Amino acid sequence: MKNLHRKMRAVCSVVLLLLLPLPLFARVAPVVRVGYEQNHPMAGTAENGKAQGIMIDIVEEIARHEGWTIQYVPCVWSKCLENLQHAEIDLLVGIAYTPERAQKYSYNQHTVISNWGLLYSRPGQRIESYADLNGKRIAVVKNDVYCNTFIKMLQQFNIRCDLVYADNFKDIFDMIDWGEVDAGVANRFFSLLNERSFKVKATPIIFSPVSVQVAAPKGRSQDILAAFDRHLEVMKKERDSVYHQSLSRWLGIEGAGYLMPPWVWWTLGGVAGGAALLGVFALLLRREVRRKTADLHHEVEERRKLFAAVEQSANSVVITDTEGVIEYVNPHFCMVSGYRSAEVIGQKNSLFKSGHQSAELYADLWKTIKAGREWRGEFRNKRKNGSLYWDLCSIAPIRNESGEITNFVAIKEDITSRKAQEEILTWQASHDTLTGLHNRYYLENHLTAEIKRMDRQHQTLSLLLIDIDNLKFVNDTFGHDFGDRLLIQIASRLTQAACPLSVVGRFQGNEFALVPPLAEGGDQAVTLVNRIKQQMSQLFVMDGAEVLITVSIGVVVFPNDGEDADNLLRNAEAAMYEAKRLGRNTVVWYTTDFHKRAQYRLMLAARLHRAFENSDFALQYQPQIDTKDSRVIGVEALLRWAPADLPPVSPTEFIPILEETGLIVPVGTWVLYRACHQAVAWQQAGLPRMRLSVNISAVQFQRGDLGETVRMVLAETGLDPALLCLELTESMLMIDTAQSQQKLQELRDLGVSLSLDDFGTGYSSLAYLSRLPVQELKVDQSFVRRLHDTPSDTAVVNTVIAMAQELGLTLIAEGVETEGQKSHLIGRGCTIIQGFLFCRPLPPDQLARFVSQGRHDEP
Repeated sequence: MKNLHRKMRAVCSVVLLLLLPLPLFARVAPVVRVGYEQNHPMAGTAENGKAQGIMIDIVEEIARHEGWTIQYVPCVWSKCLENLQHAEIDLLVGIAYTPERAQKYSYNQHTVISNWGLLYSRPGQRIESYADLNGKRIAVVKNDVYCNTFIKMLQQFNIRCDLVYADNFKDIFDMIDWGEVDAGVANRFFSLLNERSFKVKATPIIFSPVSVQVAAPKGRSQDILAAFDRHLEVMKKERDSVYHQSLSRWLGIEGAGYLMPPWVWWTLGGVAGGAALLGVFALLLRREVRRKTADLHHEVEERRKLFAAVEQSANSVVITDTEGVIEYVNPHFCMVSGYRSAEVIGQKNSLFKSGHQSAELYADLWKTIKAGREWRGEFRNKRKNGSLYWDLCSIAPIRNESGEITNFVAIKEDITSRKAQEEILTWQASHDTLTGLHNRYYLENHLTAEIKRMDRQHQTLSLLLIDIDNLKFVNDTFGHDFGDRLLIQIASRLTQAACPLSVVGRFQGNEFALVPPLAEGGDQAVTLVNRIKQQMSQLFVMDGAEVLITVSIGVVVFPNDGEDADNLLRNAEAAMYEAKRLGRNTVVWYTTDFHKRAQYRLMLAARLHRAFENSDFALQYQPQIDTKDSRVIGVEALLRWAPADLPPVSPTEFIPILEETGLIVPVGTWVLYRACHQAVAWQQAGLPRMRLSVNISAVQFQRGDLGETVRMVLAETGLDPALLCLELTESMLMIDTAQSQQKLQELRDLGVSLSLDDFGTGYSSLAYLSRLPVQELKVDQSFVRRLHDTPSDTAVVNTVIAMAQELGLTLIAEGVETEGQKSHLIGRGCTIIQGFLFCRPLPPDQLARFVSQGRHDEP
């Protein structure tokens, strides 16, 4: 029995010994997280949700041998790269190798397959080179290697186009097919399998050949990469391996395609036979070599002489390739341009562009030399130090033995001195040497040119001929040298009086001419006459002597006063002499109608001086409605003028005269005082507190005491400064911006608010507007009235509203006359409305009744 127990214990011990090592040898299969993007046929997700593709077949075959468990992580490409960088996946398949990526990821050693990028376009779209991409919309996969290379190529060729980013190549082909983009970037394999399924067309633009591999997080999964390379190398050698089967399955590449074609063997046999013939010709070749060597020595000597001549040439010599990249410059070019040869070789000639030549000139140049012809012309180029110089340039093509153009050579002569002399002669031909003004020859040509280009139905051309009345007396009294210096000062004052873009000239002797730019109506000439007389009314002080100068002016307007330049000049002289006949120091218009209009303006100016005494001025008020509660939140004070013996005069007629004569300053102060006094009276009568808007003219704003005037009015009337809003136009703030901002801040310190009136008609930008201490914008009524008539005006209104909302400014739309305008403005967030839709400007008592009505839901 004991023996039986001993045997059983022995058997149990053996069984235990056999079972104990089993856990030691058991091994859990490692999980490998494999990331891939939808990039058929490299990798992708089938309709059943499983991963498939060339890279997937290879990975699964290697996993089978290595005992890996594969966990697939599908992602868009940018997310794939992010997952790889943060080690959220162990392996990313189908990634192209680049030196930049190799700094961030670890690659395997062997290429899985080679690929490259192609540019596809819509059928009918003409894209043959990078130059054709200017202004096009191009779709790319963001952070894709082909995308990055394509962008670098665009930058290298200075091509400007709009890039549209997509998640994968299929989306790009969809965009091209649907007409959303003009072209798109894809790789060779995707295009090979899919281009027939879309309305796309391959272009000649091919770029970025790459090695497609696999990658792991930097410094990690080295064992996985090593195993991948080991199995990949074996699979490539075996023609029936999964690697070759996958290529055949997905790309249609058969294993037999890798065998040596029979024609190669025939070629090799032919080469072997031909080698035997070489010996026959060896001796003959040696003799020919000796003869060629002698010829070569002679040619080298000739080329040495030619090179020396080019190096020592007194002209600049530049040689470029066919794309304009500089390959050689001689010393004279370096002397003229200021550049060293090393600084320009490899650069394009655009390095020297000054911006003074038109794009058409360069287009003609390239068209000529590309056609194999010589081009001649002049360039104004820029030196290294930024100074400009002139080149007389001859550019010719250089051809090789086959007649193909390989280079271009430019021979340049520095003609800066000659051009400067030409400019002097040209200036003297068209200018008066004493005053520097244009001469009669230029004036006659200018008038002729203006007549040809003007719109006769909507524009007028004015000519003012000005005679210095007492110049002869000055010459007789002080001498001709004194008179010449006086003429120079007169010319300066006439130039100051002229409006921008006017042509001021010395017609002859003591006669001057002024031609303002084309304008609508004839009021421009009236304004210029007043400005000239104002300038001439100031004493001239020279050598301690005070001289008073008067002028006689004749005015003509085309087409009423002459059909051409000669008639205009003749009629202007007649009007000028009539002015002298009438006693000098006066103005005569050639036509009766124009004369009557000028007289009317002069009459208005005279009547305006007496407007205070006659109590002709009055104020009316237009309410501003907040559409959110349909209540009046403020009013704008508007100046009206109704002379006792005349019909009411439009503000567009009399306000410019007030500004020209300077009367706008006292009138503006009166308006400010009366409006503030009225606002206080309304409050005392029980009306709700309303904001009062008062317009400030440019002349008032430029005066240094505007802030003091506002402070005084507020103190005298007792109006709360918070209820006063001063409206200024944006154009007046663009002049002397630093001083304008200081004046605006002084007004803000008084507690009043500031509004930018007629916004949208000037040149203010969001950046400039953000620096001004204004609290309100008013959309100009001209844009509001055309809100639904022209898309550009609608865009301006929408942009102004967006700018105000961005800066947190109050916004008021003026000139609202229709329900459609009101609905559009409210829909965009502009809820404060002013215009005839709700109410016209009213006298104070009628305005009070309007406000007392409460809500104004209906216009």
